[in-house]
Amino acid sequence: MATCKWCGRTGPHVELDTNGLCEPCHDIHVPIIENIGRIITESMGLIHNSKSASTRLSRIWVTETNAERLRPYYEKGIPTIAWTSGGSLPPDELIAHATGMRRKVIQEFIAEQADTARDRARTATTLREKLAGYDDALKALDRLMNEVQDVTHLEMAGAILTYERNSIRFETLFEKAVALEEAGELAQARTAYETAVAALIDDNTPDDRQDDLFMRAKERIDSLDERLASTPVQKAPAPPHADDRKYLPDTLPPPKPPRSILENEIERASVMQVMAEQNSDLISGWRLHVTMSTRTPLKWLLRFGEIHDGHDYPREIAPMQHAIWVTRLKPWRELGIDIDELPPSTIASDIGPIPGDGGDFLPFLISYRRIIESDSPRAEVLACLRQLNAASPDVVRHFGGDIARYFVIDELQTLDGCGPAIADRLFGAGFTSADEVRAAPLERFKVIKGLGPKTIARLQGNLDAKS
Repeated sequence: MATCKWCGRTGPHVELDTNGLCEPCHDIHVPIIENIGRIITESMGLIHNSKSASTRLSRIWVTETNAERLRPYYEKGIPTIAWTSGGSLPPDELIAHATGMRRKVIQEFIAEQADTARDRARTATTLREKLAGYDDALKALDRLMNEVQDVTHLEMAGAILTYERNSIRFETLFEKAVALEEAGELAQARTAYETAVAALIDDNTPDDRQDDLFMRAKERIDSLDERLASTPVQKAPAPPHADDRKYLPDTLPPPKPPRSILENEIERASVMQVMAEQNSDLISGWRLHVTMSTRTPLKWLLRFGEIHDGHDYPREIAPMQHAIWVTRLKPWRELGIDIDELPPSTIASDIGPIPGDGGDFLPFLISYRRIIESDSPRAEVLACLRQLNAASPDVVRHFGGDIARYFVIDELQTLDGCGPAIADRLFGAGFTSADEVRAAPLERFKVIKGLGPKTIARLQGNLDAKS
């Protein structure tokens, strides 16, 4: 007696097709099976032939999804997609093949991005060009992370490329410092070594590798300090009527080189570690406090409130103008003192005291920095900032009601001789960036009252501030 494989209808009058389906089930499900097979076949073709990793990954997802749709038919013995060994292609085999292709696509994409970045670095003649290839590769990896669930391989590749990028940056700056030292420009060489070391502060190179790079430069800096200290400095000729100076020695000891920001932060870290060891019974960990300012980079804002467990002071050196590690004390009752904890306190910010968790200002700052740190054209950046005006009116009122205007005027004030008043006039005349001011023809400044030729020359970098 015939029985439909799908609906289970049975009886002497039930007629089945070659798939084992009764007539009603045939009319419904055969077109579905054929359509799924067509979608999978087209997707497999694109997976194997497309040059776009994004397209290939999206088609892999389509293949997996439709393979799951075939599973109920396969389990009931209804033919679906022909299998080379006979019968229907098992959905698990199809899904496993698609998963393997996903790994292959990601690996090929990583290799392509890495090779391109390394080739560009080898052929580039400037540091900016060397780093540009790595920056493009890292952006491409970030974009692909949004299209896959398992980002493990992409994150590992990003870490390797970031380390290579930062190493190239350090080595290039280090080589420049060595060249200056060999040329006898000791003071300039010392500054160049500090620049190389400062480049390590803002990157995410693992501490053990960073320590090696730092020690290389630190040894050179220490050596230069000794040479500079032993180098005689000739006394300048005494001016007329300065007889009281004629008894000074012919040489004077050089002034002590100014301490770099990095040296200050390293010394502070060592002091904090001593304090941490002395109070290890009170400290449960450390919390990263980030400066609540429009000038704080996005990467630090995103880490606001990050916790480092244990009493040891974090090895990472955070730039104090942007972030600082603060202690997290053990609760009173854990210390054996029956006292309630103090209520959460406020923290300082550009707009005054705000809640300790950043309140509404932290999300605003993150949005603001995402916009201005993007690679978007200036017009698009300003348009996004104006949208932020509407999204956060209570915060924006602290910036004059227009965060786009605030951003432009703040940037314009980086020009030589440009204060708030001149920046406001430049903005009113349609200037939206410092680069635009530097490149503008003189005719554009004629509409701005109070700007003379010398002021314009200073704004455009064509006149020294002392001239």
